Amino acid sequence: MVFKIQRLKVVLTGLNKIHESIIKNIQHNYRKRIITKINYFLFFHQSI
Repeated sequence: MVFKIQRLKVVLTGLNKIHESIIKNIQHNYRKRIITKINYFLFFHQSI
């Protein structure tokens, strides 16, 4: 029984870490996309 609980804890912490890294990746990609859009907009503005 104790073994099962410990194993469950390990699995949960593993899932937590995966979840955190996914969220970080999403935030990073989102930020990158916004920066790219801003740069594109500025570039487009200058060329007019």
